[in-house]
Amino acid sequence: MGNCASRVRAEDGDDTSAMSVVPVAPAQRVQTQRRGSDAAETGTISSDILSLDLAQAQALLHCAALINSSLDHAEVLAKILEAAKGLIPVERTSLFVVDENSSELYSIVADGTAPLRFSRFAGIAGQVLNDGRTLHVPDAARHPSFQHAVATRTGYVPRDLLAAPIVLGGGETIGVIELLGSTRATGFTSGDRTMIEIFASYCAIALNNTKRYQESVRAVERAFLFEFSRLMAGAAQLPALLQSLMGMARQLVAADRASVFLLDAPANELYTYAADGGAEIRVRVGAGIAGFVAATGQTLNVRNAYLDQRFDRAADIATGYQSRSLLCVPLRWRRATIGTVMLLNKTTAPGFFTEDDVHLCEAFGALVASVVASALEATPTLDAAAQIDSVVRIAQAFTSSDDPLALVASVVGRAAKLVGAMRFSVFVYDRIRNALRAKADNITGEDLGQVEIVVPIDASSIVGSAALSGEEIALADAYDDPRFNSAVDRATGFRTRSMLVVPIRAGADAHGPVLAVVQLINKCAPDGTVVSFSREDRDIVRAFGAFCGIGISPEFALPLAGSETSLDAFMASTEALTEPERAALFSWEFEPFSVPFGKLVLSVIALFERFDLLSAFRIEYQHLYRFIREVERRYRPEISYHNFVHAVDVTHCLAMMIIQAELIGTVLLPLDVLTLLLAGLVHDVDHQGLTNAYHTATASPFALAHPHGSVMESHHVAQAVSLLSRRDCAVLAGLAPDEYKAVWEGLIGAVLATDAAANADGPLFDSLSASASASQPSQQPSQPFAVDNREHRLVVMRQLIRAADISNAFRPWKICQIWARRVASEFYAQGALERSQGLPSSPFFDPSKTPLEQMQIGFIQHVARPFFAKIVAFAPLLRPQLETMGQNLANWRAAAAAGPATAAPAATGASPAAAK
Repeated sequence: MGNCASRVRAEDGDDTSAMSVVPVAPAQRVQTQRRGSDAAETGTISSDILSLDLAQAQALLHCAALINSSLDHAEVLAKILEAAKGLIPVERTSLFVVDENSSELYSIVADGTAPLRFSRFAGIAGQVLNDGRTLHVPDAARHPSFQHAVATRTGYVPRDLLAAPIVLGGGETIGVIELLGSTRATGFTSGDRTMIEIFASYCAIALNNTKRYQESVRAVERAFLFEFSRLMAGAAQLPALLQSLMGMARQLVAADRASVFLLDAPANELYTYAADGGAEIRVRVGAGIAGFVAATGQTLNVRNAYLDQRFDRAADIATGYQSRSLLCVPLRWRRATIGTVMLLNKTTAPGFFTEDDVHLCEAFGALVASVVASALEATPTLDAAAQIDSVVRIAQAFTSSDDPLALVASVVGRAAKLVGAMRFSVFVYDRIRNALRAKADNITGEDLGQVEIVVPIDASSIVGSAALSGEEIALADAYDDPRFNSAVDRATGFRTRSMLVVPIRAGADAHGPVLAVVQLINKCAPDGTVVSFSREDRDIVRAFGAFCGIGISPEFALPLAGSETSLDAFMASTEALTEPERAALFSWEFEPFSVPFGKLVLSVIALFERFDLLSAFRIEYQHLYRFIREVERRYRPEISYHNFVHAVDVTHCLAMMIIQAELIGTVLLPLDVLTLLLAGLVHDVDHQGLTNAYHTATASPFALAHPHGSVMESHHVAQAVSLLSRRDCAVLAGLAPDEYKAVWEGLIGAVLATDAAANADGPLFDSLSASASASQPSQQPSQPFAVDNREHRLVVMRQLIRAADISNAFRPWKICQIWARRVASEFYAQGALERSQGLPSSPFFDPSKTPLEQMQIGFIQHVARPFFAKIVAFAPLLRPQLETMGQNLANWRAAAAAGPATAAPAATGASPAAAK
């Protein structure tokens, strides 16, 4: 970092490379950071530290313990934000980190916003990064470095701002921590400045520790691969080789024991060729765990062996060993199972084998199978010898390559040669073009020159489709696929026929981030003809790709929606909700935009668990988790209001109304509650941030696809059908046929009911409300509500989700304002778009015509309050929310009398329902 480093270089010998937290280091670090401060903030730092009271000192120590409690980089980043917000009372916190590859600043986690990325020289964060000095900005919007475009995107303008650099011991500034909008009337103080500088020093220690840990993990993985190559290159006898490989397998997944079962085909039995702890064991194919895996070719992961009826206890009884958790993977060669690998008793937390263990062992097993098969042949074939040679060379590449992307190309090149491909390409992410880029390499030696291929990251191309979906694509003739682009063929005179496209993911997790996409072209048969790639070819490339993913950092990952986290990895990296967090969740004070993403997912699951829905309807935890993650993927983070956080907010509101109004059993059945919570999550999925009216006026694809009205609501329903029909999102799989039908009927009706222009249920609900409030005079004829009347319940469900969709009006004042600003940013963006296109635009979408306060006054007075009054007439226990709405209305009127909102351009608001 050159000049920056020289400006902030430590002169006191501070060394943040220590793995433990040394309390004196932050004080020394603050001296370094403060030397460059402006004159108004000069003075001895020691007096500032001594001025901190006991509570502040304890808060700093708590923060230090929190952010140093993990060595997972992503988790530490999330903990830094969590700790910073609890340290000093502010509206938001943001953490920006330097991307070493692009020299950009990016927010892996930004409180209340979608991730941001911009030049390291841009904005206030860029200024702090390059100056290496803490900066206090009393009026953020007036600062010359303030990024108004970012404020427009996020819908938020802080009143004031305090930013501190995160500086390593060598003087390198690696990030910036920002505190946005002090909630104290006095704003940020010199004491706050001292605390954030000390805190930034703790952050430097924590981030340096994660970096060192990642380097050590990489070293272990490279050592494993080096040992693998050494064994295969030097072992002459299969028994010795398998014994060594099983020792490596134990270390790979922290298993207590490992065994290889090989197939004795004439006897139709499996026998232990290499086993820990005893003599040879034979089992019939189809019997026991190993026999089941051999017969089916399926991996089996069992958390408690004694609870699985397939497990045979005879071996335990004979040896005195007790099996608990076990993992068994098939060894497959040329479409046949030739044995299995059995791993027993996970020795580390969580005490059973995880999804990561499964994926890693399957990849390992594919390589071992090729070694076993070739060694068992009396005369190894040329193909078998090639298998061994390729695996050895690939493993050796891991120990010699310093360039991760060159490593991928080297590995893929050898894998392509092994399966007989004529050409291959490795597509990586090009940040400048925001596309996938590759050079066309070859196996045959033909000179292709500098042919470069660039494809968009979308479903219009074969490679883009594989990157988005994370799925392999195999084609017998590429020209038969409409996504194929023949431009490269025309430029080179080459003729593409068969094609195999395989995404490479980080680590061993099949749901990990996509690092690259491999394309193999034209499998060449021995007689020179071009044939299709076989299943065995796909297995080989997938296995090599899995090991390739081990050696590459996820920092090279493509920024795609397909980059996910497995349930095991998620649970390992996300702390359970604390009692205060659970208490906040089940209150009207819950602020979803202030909750870290991992905790937000757990909060949604907790809402389902509150009503015992997982048990009542046989919902598997991993299916609910995957469904929530897939829903989040399909919401667009760049949309300021209609995003995943809004979906969580609506779902939370539904749960709170059901609880507070005591609707279970008297108004709604448990299946209705399940329906409503699912509807809350999907009711705006894939929203574009534009109204139905805009889509209709512009004849957008959405309007053309849904020409009968409720354009976006119909699209949300289609998205919901797509999501809940996936096998890994099978939340409804445990329902009886009549329950399944009822959920879909209720969910579709509820989502369509969020269209503000459609309220066919109004008269019937008015009648039911009049019946419920018989003590109050009403001109509306009443109809007694009956909980066993399905139509009555459906009407109530649709009205409840309509209320939840506009619940910002009856949220506490602080939360009400935030949502108003968020929805306004969408309205104003659409208004500007309409005016630029010469389309009619509502005056509500023009901040110069309808100020924030007047917008909210009109919305509450004419839309929200009359509607919610009917909800309260039906469910009187919700009256406190109607009173809160009245207080908010009074606050908006007072704000209007005081003058225009201070955050006007990006922060005015209107009816969220109107944005439909």
